[in-house]
Amino acid sequence: MPPVAALRISRERRGSAVHQLKRMGLIDPGFRIAEEGEWVMIPLTGVPDALPPGGELVDAAQFSKRGAGMPISSIRKAAALTDMEKSLLPSKWEMIGKALLLKLDESLTSREGEIGRAYASVLGADSVYRVTGRIGGRNRRPSVRLICGSGGETIHHENGVDYVIDPAKIMFSSANHDERIRMASLDCNGELVADMFAGIGHLSMPIAVHSSPRLIAAAEIDPLTHAYLLKTVHANGADSFFQAHNMDSMDLRLEGCDRIIMGYLDGTRRWLGKALTMSRPGTIIHFHEEVRRGGSDEWRRLIAEKYCSGRVKVIAVRRVKGFSAISDHMAMDLEVLE
Repeated sequence: MPPVAALRISRERRGSAVHQLKRMGLIDPGFRIAEEGEWVMIPLTGVPDALPPGGELVDAAQFSKRGAGMPISSIRKAAALTDMEKSLLPSKWEMIGKALLLKLDESLTSREGEIGRAYASVLGADSVYRVTGRIGGRNRRPSVRLICGSGGETIHHENGVDYVIDPAKIMFSSANHDERIRMASLDCNGELVADMFAGIGHLSMPIAVHSSPRLIAAAEIDPLTHAYLLKTVHANGADSFFQAHNMDSMDLRLEGCDRIIMGYLDGTRRWLGKALTMSRPGTIIHFHEEVRRGGSDEWRRLIAEKYCSGRVKVIAVRRVKGFSAISDHMAMDLEVLE
């Protein structure tokens, strides 16, 4: 049986729509959100009293089975492959702007060009990349190979924010969109915000666009990522109050910050001492780290009591997403007490 209803909305407004519908408890967990070019279809368990801005109800019959939406059937029809090869095509992918990232079965290597063209034609992608390995290294470089299109820069539109990125060079996780939506909802009016691991502004740009901070001071140590951060700042018209520094966050010279973002996963606790030197009583620290699955209670106590010496109060803990087979990407909001 298909879901009760489906909402069609632009990819740019997907994040805010999902956030609103989740609060209402209306997203059907038995079906994957279907992507089709610049649009997504969200499966619903009921009809909302008020539709998210820009959304419209569409025929839910396109969700033919659990975990599947309409685009994969269209892709299989478009691809000049054998029935066996079509059965191996992935029904999940990642869309970053007009670039699409795919994981393919090794047996499809000789057909990857045809496969890339099929996905591009149905989903409206300008470039298709095959994921060849895990994101790795201190600078979180993607492991991908272009199989269709010309590659290069794209602009990823999400919840009113424009991220300028080359997916072959810079990491961007679409799976973190709920966390970016949450950051956009914070009241940061007039605040001094520090972003210690800025990337291309993954977590601080939603604040810049939606929350009226006085100043954002962001550190990004990798020169290439910093270059895309500057482009993203400019694309969102935030040049006047967003200071993007190509430096190690340990070299930031700030004090009395209202809010500090620590959106890194690999041993982020090593920088908590620096964050505390930039804080004041009442500062909020958004702390992220990779945590062993099932170990969040122990992690919470360790960070608050050992690494912050009891100087903070834990005000929220949440799972952002699964990170590996045995770990999760976790986030914790801390309020500095002294």
